[in-house]
This record gives sequence, structure tokens and C-alpha cells, in this order.
Amino acid sequence: MCGISGILSPALAEAHRNDIVRQMMKLQQHRGPDDSGTYSDAQISLGHNRLSILDLAHGKQPIFNESKNVVVIYNGEMYNYRELRADLLQKGHVFSTNTDTEVIVHAFEEWGEAAFIRFNGMFAFALWDIAKQELYLVRDRLGIKPLYYLTDGKKVCFSSEIKAMNALPDFNLAIDPDGLARYLCFQNQFGANTLYSHVQKVEPASYHKVNRDLLCTKKQYFQLQFSMDYSKSFSDWTEEFSSVFNASVKRHMIADVRVGSYLSGGFDSSLVAWGAQKNLAPEQLFTFNGYFAEGPGYDESPLAEEVARSIGSNHHKVVITSDDFRNEIEKIVYHLDEPMMGPGSFSQYVVAREIAKEVKVVLTGHGGDEFMGGYPVYKAALLKENPFRYRKEIFNGLTVPDFIRLAYFSIFPMFRPLLRSGLHVLFTPRDITALLGDGILPNSLENNLMAEAIPFIHSDLKPFNKTLHNYIKGYLPGLFIVEDKISMAHSLESRTPFCDNEMLALSTRIPADMKLHGGQLKAISKAFAKDKLPASLYKQPKRGFPTPVHLWFQGPLKKWMEDRILQSGNSVFNAKAVKKIWSTFLSLRHDNLYTYNYGCKLFSLLCVNLLLTQSVNGKKIQVN
Repeated sequence: MCGISGILSPALAEAHRNDIVRQMMKLQQHRGPDDSGTYSDAQISLGHNRLSILDLAHGKQPIFNESKNVVVIYNGEMYNYRELRADLLQKGHVFSTNTDTEVIVHAFEEWGEAAFIRFNGMFAFALWDIAKQELYLVRDRLGIKPLYYLTDGKKVCFSSEIKAMNALPDFNLAIDPDGLARYLCFQNQFGANTLYSHVQKVEPASYHKVNRDLLCTKKQYFQLQFSMDYSKSFSDWTEEFSSVFNASVKRHMIADVRVGSYLSGGFDSSLVAWGAQKNLAPEQLFTFNGYFAEGPGYDESPLAEEVARSIGSNHHKVVITSDDFRNEIEKIVYHLDEPMMGPGSFSQYVVAREIAKEVKVVLTGHGGDEFMGGYPVYKAALLKENPFRYRKEIFNGLTVPDFIRLAYFSIFPMFRPLLRSGLHVLFTPRDITALLGDGILPNSLENNLMAEAIPFIHSDLKPFNKTLHNYIKGYLPGLFIVEDKISMAHSLESRTPFCDNEMLALSTRIPADMKLHGGQLKAISKAFAKDKLPASLYKQPKRGFPTPVHLWFQGPLKKWMEDRILQSGNSVFNAKAVKKIWSTFLSLRHDNLYTYNYGCKLFSLLCVNLLLTQSVNGKKIQVN
């Protein structure tokens, strides 16, 4: 992983552009502390911070083609670069490194824009066609790697992290009221949107082509499509999953540095760790588990240790405490740029901090639940689709927590239209109206939020595939951004074998009754792992990675929280509304989903308040 920065602006003097880009690089140095490089001409300035993973000695960027008329700066990993390299060598291209980065410039020479769909990996890159004076900003098909940009008619500026934009002398990060409402409601930003005015993302599976006159053409190079194959049996799908998954993990092990793996005690991370260890000698794989001492509901370390013993990994445990929260939360808010996806970012940050002491690359289980049907919301989708045809898939093995979640996504949408998207809503439009004061409240708030959710509600897909579509397009990109920012804060590269191109293609072919075969969530991947992982793994309820912030906010962090959400002079929130939330929260006496939900609400308010206390490159973040 790396950090990329750049400015395309014929109007700006080259020396001035270069100074700004160097400042952008400084703000992103944590993304690539091993090396740096720049390129500039009369039109553009490019900067690169390198975290060395492949071809450590010769992979310095920017990288050119043979004739020096195409240059690229790249953040990512391309897992099929060896196959593409061999093809390009046969076609006569000459390589000077063994990096995946160099494949990009030669592939662009050979195939032009059609090259982008050939890349299997996680990436965001900027390619400057020197001969044609055209800039390409390109992002991987799932949005695993971030790429931000802004344009004002005089320049196009882009970077791996939003904070780098504050290096521009004539720009200051300002929170967009609509972006704030999106965050409070969905804990996320969709499509090209960010929390900030004027700053946008290149969308997944897309590229922007910008000429020297700053005219931009936006295109998608990949479209998500579903083509169900009803001819195969459950055992056929399990066998195909085995082949695709094993190949994906092997591809994701490509590195010239040590590779580790998260091992949360959950199913997906355990399966990825098993696959990784299979490709290494005993105990060469370092596995890492984060846990809390607040009780068995927050401690999966015994199960993670059992998995580690069974696969033969070199296992490390990381205890996460309320003191960690107090000491690290401001750093986390800074590194995220824009808060999203709830308290899990804190837990990830603490574990990543310890992982980075041992390895430079870590594998994660991201995508396993989304692609293979691991959430109760998938059962809710089948309930909408055909409750009689899918009665076994819906009701077999349904636990009480699963039933509650099933009801949440089946009954509540009748009364709360936003929930028809299948995406979780934290603060309702009514809540947000109470929280945001005059001058901040977006006009037609509920209509605005509904407009955000409509692409996830109206679709020609059947409910089950629509749910998968919504998670791929709406939920996963936010998770990926959090994972990227949190790991790169520690100069750590995280990889997601479940999100390989071939895994995505497989997921969009498997019918619903196969993914939830016999009422079992993730039935195919669990059947595949039956003889590979401990039997106790199958007996555990699904937990995710719950962070006991609600217990800390009612206990050791109570006074600390009050100082930051009730007495903060930087808050944009209505004090009376915040006090009501706090008072209701303190009255809750049970450690359950309801209390945890209130803890997540308070965490969200805290993150916004802390964001407004911080400065980036000497500039305070404002609110429009």
C-alpha cells in the first residue's frame, strides 16, 4: 500500500504545484514511510509515498513505460500481475522491474482504457498519458482502495486521503450538512459523496479521464451483474467454492515481506487464516486476535486460540481497554478523515497497531458475510421473495437474536421507508432534525435521505440478490475505507481474499437456496470448512466484533464522555437533544442490542465533536 497525491493545473506554476504536492505527501507519509518519489511537467505534479511490498529494491514510483510517455503512481496490489506481465512480455513489452505497478503502464500501452477491467486486485492509481496530456484516475471494482478528488475549474487535485486536500492554500475542509445527515443516519457516505463540501470520491469500478483543459469524462469499466446457475447441486457449489477460494488466498499471499492474518474467532477470518497457513511452513503465519475483558460476550480469544492451534499459526492476543479508547480515539478520528461505520474502527485500530509491530501485510475476512449470505437480513430478503418456497432457508436454525434481526428488516420497513434499503439506520430523520440546529439543518432532510436510499430500494433484482447488491454497492465500500485508513495509519497493508474478482463472480452466480441451504447462513463456505476448522466454531453465535463502548460510557469513561458531548464548545448539535440521548442512555441497565445501539449513537456524536477540535495542516475543519 502507498499514498498518492497530485494536481493537474496548467494555470499553476510548476514550482508552486510541486510545493503543494510535497505538503500533500507529508500529510500522507504514514501510508508509505519506506520511500517517496515525484514527477512534474508543465501540466501536472505527481507525488508518491511508498510502503514497499513487492520488488523492494526496484519498485520506486512514479514508474514509466519504455518510451517514457506514460507515467503512473499507484496504491494497491494486483493479484494477477504475473499472468498479465507474461502476456505483455510475449507482445514485446520491456520491463525494468518486477512490480505489479509497471504492469499498469504496459497494459495501458497495449489495451488502453480496456486494460482496467483486466486487473484483479485492490487499487487506486493516477496515470498520466504524457503524449496525449490526459489524466486517468482509476479505482478497483469494489472500492477497496480510496481515491478522493476536488476540482474548481482551475485545477484537479487528488489524493489517497482527504486530509491531504488541506495542503491547498486556497482550500479548507468544510463539513457538508447533507454529508453530516448521511453519516448520522447511515453511518456511511454513498457513491461519490464524502462528509465534506467539494471533496468527492472516484466511485468503485470507475475512472475519470481529465484532459489538459480540465474537462472530465467519468466512466464505469465494470458493471455488477447477476446470472444465477440453477443446474448445480449444493455439493457442486461447495466444490467450486473450494477451488475459487483456495486460489484467491494463494494470490493474496504474494509479497516480498512477512504476511499475517486477523483471527477474530469468527468464521470468515478463521477460514482465511487456515487458507493462508496452508501456503506456509508451520508457524510462519502470524495471527492476531483482539479481545475485551468485559465478559465472554466480548471475548472470542479462547476460540481464536483453538483455531490457531488447529492450523499451526504463530498466534498473538491483543487486549483492548477503555484506556485505549481514551488515549487513541482522537488519533482514529484524524486518520479516518470522515467518521463512518461505528465503534468497530476503534477496535481495528488497536489491533492493527500491534499487528504492524510484526508484519507489513495482513489478511482479513471482509466480504465473507456479504458475498456468501452471512447476515440475517438475507433471510428477511427471502421472506419478502417467497416465504413458502424458502421456508426451510428462512426458519431452520433461527435463533432468538436472528429472529429479532429478521423482524427488524421485515416489519420495521413498513413504518420506516428508509429501512427498505436493507441498510441499518442509526438516527432517524426525526432524530437528526432534533440534533441539528438552525443554519445547519439540510432542507427537506427526509427527502434527501430517501434520495440516498432509493438506489438501494428500487431495483429489478429479486429481494435476495438486491440485498447482495446493496451490501456490495452501499455497505462494503464504507467498511473498506475504514479498513484502509485504520491499517495505513500504522503503515500496514490489509488484503481481502473474499473480495477477489473471482470470488465476486462466484457469489453472483450462486442461488439463494444454496447460500442458505437448510437454513444455515453461509452454508457453502461452512460446508467447505467442516473438516478444516474446529467443530466448536460452528456452535458460536454470530457476534461480529462488538466493542463495549456502551459499558465504558456508563462506567469508567462516563465523566470523560460528559466533558466531550455535553460541554463541548465545538459541537454542532443541539445541547437539549444531546442531553436527552445521554439521559436515556444512562437509564438503560441491560447489556443488550438496545443499549449498544445508544452507545453507537453517542460514539457518532463524539466523533463529530472531536473532528471539529482538530486541525489539518494548521487549518480547523469547518461546517458550511
